[in-house]
Amino acid sequence: MRFAFLPLMIAISAPAAAQTAPLTLSIPNTTPVDGWGADSGGARPPVLASSYKRAQMLVAEGRYADADPLIDKMMARSDNYRYRILKGVTMLGLGDAPAARRYFERAASSTSNGDLGALSGLAIAHVRMGNRDAALAILDQLKVRQVKCADACKLAPALRSAVGVVEKSLT
Repeated sequence: MRFAFLPLMIAISAPAAAQTAPLTLSIPNTTPVDGWGADSGGARPPVLASSYKRAQMLVAEGRYADADPLIDKMMARSDNYRYRILKGVTMLGLGDAPAARRYFERAASSTSNGDLGALSGLAIAHVRMGNRDAALAILDQLKVRQVKCADACKLAPALRSAVGVVEKSLT
């Protein structure tokens, strides 16, 4: 079961990892994943950064029940959309597609174009819930972004992964 979500984890982490150093995992014009940035004097509480890394590792290992309370604690301290994406992946792993959908929707609406990981996770949640048309609509959105990018933008690899993950979930 844990390998079923590995492509989603890659799609979720690819845009952030390609853009910044691993500990901050930020997207331009957003707050670093731990909720602390330049406006906080640059000080970053190590607890959130290490908790995020630990939660990612637990999810990648398929230990969703172990990751869930850790993610809840992080979300209580910061409203960063990356935590919601990770929580959505965890909910998918625990078999709760409706909850996963809610977390992915909130994460996708937190960014200007919709985070690729949030959108692909949302599509997968819709597939699990039997909402194939909703998943196809998201796939169309991703493909439009992919065409606009034309393999020339820095998100091209992440777009390919997101489209691939959604297409695979629809088969």
